[in-house]
Amino acid sequence: MADKRITQLNEVTRVTGSDVFALVNEAETRKITYANLTSSLNSDIIAANTGSFMLTGSMDYASGSIDFTKGDGSTFELILPQGQGAPAANSYLIATVISGSANQEIALTGSIYENTSMIQLHYDGANGTCILWLPDASTPTNKDRSIRFISNGSVSANDKFAITGSNNQTIDGSVSPYFIDRSYEGIMLWSDGTEWFRIQSKA
Repeated sequence: MADKRITQLNEVTRVTGSDVFALVNEAETRKITYANLTSSLNSDIIAANTGSFMLTGSMDYASGSIDFTKGDGSTFELILPQGQGAPAANSYLIATVISGSANQEIALTGSIYENTSMIQLHYDGANGTCILWLPDASTPTNKDRSIRFISNGSVSANDKFAITGSNNQTIDGSVSPYFIDRSYEGIMLWSDGTEWFRIQSKA
């Protein structure tokens, strides 16, 4: 067997912990078991990467920050929006602004409106009514969806918006539009997958 090349030796398909490998260490040919080899490799990998692992995190409600500690003992701080208070204390509603005019019809569909939860209404031009067509309440995207509408100072009894259900879908059981006809009015609509409900109105 001593005169065989390595390529001529019998092949094994699975290595066990007691199997032995030859290696050169400090200019001397030595041996190492598979168990010790893999243990050494794993230790080197962990030592090389532990410094980047996040081990702990804590919330400081007074300053509105989260402090993280990494495996190498270093720390870093994440400042929350507004820099103070608990996360729940800060709430943001990013409105999509719609400018409407007399006899204009706007369908609240497509990518520009599919993720909108707050719409600010601005009336522009001569007296009249702008029609807003609600999204289809029956689609999976709109089932259980809520949409808020608020008007700014440009809306009045003569410059108004008519919020209307599409495909003859109702609002509070009626096919008639809901009119926003005064400044600083606000409502919220909710879809059950069949029709729209007015679940909140500004007094």
